[in-house]
Amino acid sequence: MTLNNEYNKIRLNLIINHFSKEWFEFKTILLIGFKDDYVVNRLVELKANIINTDYKNVKFDLIININSLSNNNWQNELQHYLSKCNNLVLETELIDFGNNSEEDVVYTEYNENDVILSTESIEHIFKDDDFNFKRYKDKLLNNINKTNRFWISTKNN
Repeated sequence: MTLNNEYNKIRLNLIINHFSKEWFEFKTILLIGFKDDYVVNRLVELKANIINTDYKNVKFDLIININSLSNNNWQNELQHYLSKCNNLVLETELIDFGNNSEEDVVYTEYNENDVILSTESIEHIFKDDDFNFKRYKDKLLNNINKTNRFWISTKNN
């Protein structure tokens, strides 16, 4: 198994453990950037319905978005995905300000329309869109790129 496949296995196990194996049965899941054979086969074993396209009028039980937010339009993309689901798993690479401290990745507004992709700015959007979230700090999730962050978020009822 390659390093990336091992990494995907770690991520997927964390997601399954967060929700529970039983939770996945008959759930509609959109996979973005997380489509290797192991991931798809494991979710199918749990009887999940896997979708690979963001259909216009479909609401997903879960969206798993791995490293697909663009730098230029990330806020709109994140808000779009939050509007399409009740649960979002997000992993993205953030700006690293150089001293390897996660707390130094800060919410900084350049102007009204340009916000740095950072831990705090993402969590600000989760809160604004009424999502609870947990940010995982496990070193295994950051073993490839120390500037990646990993969240599991759920819409408040």
